[in-house]
Amino acid sequence: MIGQACWLEVDDTIIEHPYAKKIECVYWQYSSKNSGFIEGISLTVLAWCDGKQTIPIKFMVYEKNSEGKAIKTKNEFAEEALEYAKNLGITPKQICFDSKFSSKSLLNKLHSFGWIYFTQIASNRVFNGQQLKMRRFQPYVEEGNLKGVGHKVNITKYCKRYYATNATGKSITSKFIVKNY
Repeated sequence: MIGQACWLEVDDTIIEHPYAKKIECVYWQYSSKNSGFIEGISLTVLAWCDGKQTIPIKFMVYEKNSEGKAIKTKNEFAEEALEYAKNLGITPKQICFDSKFSSKSLLNKLHSFGWIYFTQIASNRVFNGQQLKMRRFQPYVEEGNLKGVGHKVNITKYCKRYYATNATGKSITSKFIVKNY
């Protein structure tokens, strides 16, 4: 069932609990949907998908210790979960995740696995020695070096967002990157 004609997705969501008084794992969290902070439970999921069905492989509920620090960050979970998928023998066609998860550590790990990723990337990341938001992007892909990442990446800008992939070749276009993301 879990074969190679699949992709993996890492994403998070907030289960809103605006009236919670004392529910474990309910914290003030930023919600992009609400454009502000809300009380809720943050759930991060690694899911397998083949285009017909989506199956959660691993998930984490965000928790804090007694000092108010994260027991495990979402990025730590993402790395752990993708390593878990690799150990299960899953070889995805690609992996997709948003800019919250695009740490240099995760990008390097995925590339070392030989896996292709497609991700959004924050505008303050340094690409070829300059922050993305300071660069003038043309309507095509630029290949280069993302600070802290030990392999070449292709980056494009589309509708004020930046997208990156470690996929290479002549077929890598802006449209291809955005579509696969």
